[in-house]
Formats: sequence, C-alpha cells, structure tokens
Amino acid sequence: MGRVLVLLIVCAWPMCDARAAGDAEVTQAIQRMQAYLLSEQDPLTGGWDQNYANHRRHRGGETALVTFALLRSGMSAQEPELQKAIKYLGSVPMAGTYAVSLRAHCWAALSNDYRARLATDARWLASAQVQGLFDYGPRTSPQYDHSVTQYGLLGLWEAAKRRGPQSRGVWLNAAKHFVELQNPDGGWGYRGGGGSTRSMTAAGLTALLIAQEILYLDRNKPEPNLARAVQRASDWLDAEARDRGFDRASSEMYYLVSLERVALASGIKTLGGLDWFQEGARVIIRDEGGSGMVGDGIVDTAFALIFLSKGRTPVWINKLRIAGGVWNNRPNDLNMLTRELSDLVEQDLNWQIVDVDSDPAGWLDVPVAYIASDESVELSEAGFNNLMIYLDLGGVLVASPEAPSKAFEQSIHDLAGRMYPGLTFERVGEDHPLMGLVFPVELQVDRRPWVLSNGVRDLMVLAPGDWGMVLQSGRNAKDTGAKQIMANLHALVTGRGQSDDDTGPVFVPRVAIPSRGQLNVTRAVDSQQDMVEPLVWLPLVNRMYNDTGLELVGQGMPTEEIGNADTALVYLGGALPKRLTAEQVRAVVRYIRGGGTVFVESIGGRGRYTDVILAQLEAVFGEQAVPLDHNHPVITGEGFAGGTDRRSVVYRRYSTLNRGLVEEPRLEAIMIDGRAAVIASREDISMAVLGARWWGIDGYETDSARGLLSNMVLYTHHQAGQDEPEAVPETDSGVDHFE
Repeated sequence: MGRVLVLLIVCAWPMCDARAAGDAEVTQAIQRMQAYLLSEQDPLTGGWDQNYANHRRHRGGETALVTFALLRSGMSAQEPELQKAIKYLGSVPMAGTYAVSLRAHCWAALSNDYRARLATDARWLASAQVQGLFDYGPRTSPQYDHSVTQYGLLGLWEAAKRRGPQSRGVWLNAAKHFVELQNPDGGWGYRGGGGSTRSMTAAGLTALLIAQEILYLDRNKPEPNLARAVQRASDWLDAEARDRGFDRASSEMYYLVSLERVALASGIKTLGGLDWFQEGARVIIRDEGGSGMVGDGIVDTAFALIFLSKGRTPVWINKLRIAGGVWNNRPNDLNMLTRELSDLVEQDLNWQIVDVDSDPAGWLDVPVAYIASDESVELSEAGFNNLMIYLDLGGVLVASPEAPSKAFEQSIHDLAGRMYPGLTFERVGEDHPLMGLVFPVELQVDRRPWVLSNGVRDLMVLAPGDWGMVLQSGRNAKDTGAKQIMANLHALVTGRGQSDDDTGPVFVPRVAIPSRGQLNVTRAVDSQQDMVEPLVWLPLVNRMYNDTGLELVGQGMPTEEIGNADTALVYLGGALPKRLTAEQVRAVVRYIRGGGTVFVESIGGRGRYTDVILAQLEAVFGEQAVPLDHNHPVITGEGFAGGTDRRSVVYRRYSTLNRGLVEEPRLEAIMIDGRAAVIASREDISMAVLGARWWGIDGYETDSARGLLSNMVLYTHHQAGQDEPEAVPETDSGVDHFE
C-alpha cells in the first residue's frame, strides 16, 4: 500500500494550549486598549504628555509612543484623533533620545510624505551618539546605558529600512561595544559590567541583529564574532524563559516589546520551548482584565498594544532550523525578502524560524517552509516525519542550494524520493504560476526552478541556484528572478493575498467529553495518484469529536477490495482522469448494493476524475447523477447530531471570478432505492478542508467544505444505523490510521 497514512488525533498530536490567547481574544483586547488610550488623549493638544510635559529630555515621547502604538495596531492615520496627534508631534520641540526615536517610528509608519521628517530625526540621532552608544540626550560625557542605546539604534533602524541614512559607523561601533561588553553568561546589564537582565539582554541582542543586517548582507556566512555573540545571547534568553517563564512579565511591558524587536530582526518563534508571543499575550490579557488599561497606565498600555499588534501580522514563511546542521548561513535572506514583499503587497508580513524537530502544530498554519544550506540536509526521524506531515497538510517547501551545493541538491532529491516515491522534480514551464502569477519572470529553461507536484499543487520548489544570497543582498536579483518568483509563490499560496478567507486554524482543541465511539471511513488507494492529499480528513477529527463525541477513523483499501469494506462511507478522490477496471467496478457496485455510500471527488476541481468514474457507475446502475436536492440532509445537516446547514456555501475567489459560482452547493448523486448511493463533487473539497489557499483550485472555501464533508460522514453513518457504535477501547484513543 505504500505510505502509511497516520491520522493523529489532536488530543495526542497536535494539542492547542488551552492557555494560549486566541485571535478573537487578542483583537478584543486591542480594541479596548485603543479605546483606553484615546480616552486619555489631551483634547486640546492632541498629545499624551501628562507625565512628561515639563521634562526637557522626554517631552513629546509619551505622545510618540502612544501614536506609534495606535498606528501599529491598525488605526488609520486619517482618524481625527491621530491627525491631531501627528500634528502635535510635528510641532513639539524634542531634545531626548527616547522621544526622537519614538517619533521616528511614527514617521516611518506613515506615508512617504513623512520621509523627510524621518531623515531629520535620524540625523539627530546619529549626531547624538558617541561610538554607537546613547544617553538621554546628545552625549557630552561618558554617560550611556543600554536601554536608551537600544532606542537610539531602533530609531536609526527605522530610517535604514526605508532607505534613509545608514550610519554604518554607528553600527560598527555599536556591534563592537556589545560583543566586547557581553557578560560571560551571554547577557548584558544596564551598563557594561552590570549583571545580566532579560530586558537589557534583549536590547543587546536586538542591536547585534540589526548591525548584522546593515553591515553584512553581502557575506556568504555571518561575521564569526558577531554570530557567536548573537548565539550566546539567544541561549541566555532561551534559558531565562525556560527557568522563569513569562508569568512575571506583567510589570515588564518594556521587556515584551524588546523581545518583539528581537523577533522582528531574527524570526525566533519560541523561547524555552514556549511560544513567546502567545505567552506574552496571555500575560497582557490577564493584566488588562477587560479594562483596556495595562500596568501603570498609558506607557505600559502603549507598550502592551505594540506587542499584541505583532499577532495581527500574518506569518507567510517558516525558516527551518536543523539541529546540528548548517541552516542559517544567510540570516537575513527571509528578513529582507519579507520586508520587500510587504511593500509590494501593501500589507505587513512576517516570517519565523521553527525547529524541524519541533511539534509541527506550531508551524502548520504558515503556508511556506524554507531551507537553504551549502551542505546536504540530514533530518532526524522526527524532523522527516514532521516535514512530511507539514507538506501533506497543505504546506510547500522551498529549498535553495548555497554556493551552489550539489550535495544539498542531491539531498533534496533524496528527501523527495523518500516522501513521494511516485513523483519527480520537473522544471517549471513558462506558463507555471511561479513564472507570472503576479510578476512576469523571463528565464531560460535551465535557470528556472524545479517543482515536485502532486497534480494539484506543488509540494517542493528547488531553486536552480543560490537564491539565499539574492534574497539577502539583492546581488544579481534580476538575473535569477528569485524575488519575483518568491512573490509569485506568496500570491499562489495565499489565494493572491486573500485576507477575507474562512480557513480558521488547521486544528482546534479537543473538548473534554467522553468518547461515544467511532466514525469509520474507507479510502480507495491503488497508487500515488490516489494519494493526492493523504491527510485530508485530519483537520476534521477534533471538530467532529467536539460536535458528536465520535472519533473519525480512516483506513486505506485497494479499490478491488472495496466490496468487503464494512464502513458506511468509501471515498474515491483524484486529480487526473482514471477509469476503474472491471474488477474495481464490480467491487464498488457490490459495496453500494450492500448499503454503502461512495463519495467521488475531483481533487483540485480541475481534472475529470469525477466525470470518468461517475459515467462508469451511471452505466452500471442505469441511473444518471442528478443535483443533490438542497433539502437533502447532507446539505441541510438535519436528522443527525453534529450536522450544519450548508444550503448556502462560499466558493473560492478563483471559482467566483472565473466561473461565477456563488452560494448554492453543487453536489450530485446517483439515487438508488431512494437514497444517495453515490455522492459526487466536480469542485474541490479536499484542498479546502486542509485550508490550502493555492490559487487556481476550483471549489469551496474551507468552512463550507468542512461542513459538507462532515455532514456526509455523519449522514452515511446515521443511514447505516451506526449512530451508537461500540465504544473505542482506551488503548486506541489517540491515533487513527489511513493505511
């Protein structure tokens, strides 16, 4: 049977942390915090300088902090309150590093009309430092500290990101300082020689990461001394989070924002094995408690709002960390690409680093994974399985050989051969979406990437050269087309940047209710072609359990043996036309006449798989398939527990734009003895159930597809009298199989 298809029930893998802050919870907290800050705005000046109005060094800083927090959290600069605040920022005299830096953040968050003001503040900051270090105002003495230095450097970074003054000398000196003054444990204190704290270690690490970006984009490998310092500081923060967690951070909003800056520069997703954003968000929401105010008031609330706003920035690509391997020679490849891509699509995007050995539940919702090296890729068994699950659940892997490395290329071919033995890499044609979905790319055939496709979507993209250096430095960017191809890939995996989708999370947490039994499904599997999307049922497992208390269990079976299937539903799905053999037809007919139901689907909605098989079954039964009545229980969800009303559905934007499909489901059925014995869909359901946004797929949106498929499973079991199946043995709880 080839690959063993394992459906791991979410109570065993992956499990959502019940403590994690959900999207809706974060959004509501953000709205309350925005309202609180606006309620504290001075109606006359438009500012928030209640605490520092008469403080020469900090005047205007509080207003700049709040204004940036509101802008960062999604408020439009055209709102009257922000218009007043922006006008105030342009008029208030500022003489302090914190204030000027935070104002620079505001100018950078606004339109290009404010670039001149950003450059002015950047020049002020550059003139205020000495040897890369800052004091509260322009330095006239040896006085400095790492906190104010962090903000001085962050202001310069905002200008540098928008092609403003680079101040390379400042960054050389700052990097030299933080490397030489790093404590033996890997952290930093408030000043050189002070004991390490997590706020100042985050500040020092941020400074080094930005220096690495500005100074060394042209290097094939990171500057060794700086890279060692970065790693030591990262290890310190990792150990600190492992030892102390985040529960004590409610009085340290400054630290959380510093941590968010580290993530922006480095892509880290976890500290101490914890999702730092989810942990920080949980602490903030607990402290806010529905009041809109965090900590001591305006400043803490503004810091908390900046932190939470990070969670609203979609992550589109994972960089895979391989334990013991070479995986980060170009630490800024995805950083620079994502920044440029954000400008191209006019939407803030983010990237992150994930361990390939880590629970893939933490990176499943990100559509692209990226790996680059100048050595062969050697994955552990866990890493191999995690990556295969990620790909089978809708992800795509981009692999870039550095140098370039033939050993790397061969290892990717070997990896693909182990995962998908029936598939091979092929060069993309000029009509492939990667070559022109949004940005036209003209390359000779031998300069185009290879793709490994399952007939519906690409599973892997293998670069023909060193894309990592191109993405990081821009070197020979036009000759390779790397940036344009990656931008096309972003459009391809996000439904051309569609943001109003209904995919929801791949997995939902399981409700703690007693198991009532099993829902058994059989999948006809004869070859790789039938394994187009092997884990299509997995996202339904917990959803259906929560609604019914029933475990969804699948098994694979050769089509010629389907007549012996003892399940209420058999699934036949494929992307390419396929005629059943006479033996297979007899088996399917025997199964149907025994009371079973067959579901036939064209995966991807573009092939004639359904047409061919439906025609064969129509000929045998002497019945034509007809549109399934919209009052049928499969569509209404009536008559059995856990059903949902799908008389109105949502189609993919591709289907709506190209075929005008709206609202009405398009299932068909061959009716035998008054029952829907064969249910067929010419439109895609499987890819939608996975939540894959791949552009060009013709079919339903995710929520509609999941509802229809769940109804189908529940209805067929109800019809077969299996509403109350035998209890599941305790030893079986946790793992389901498609074999």
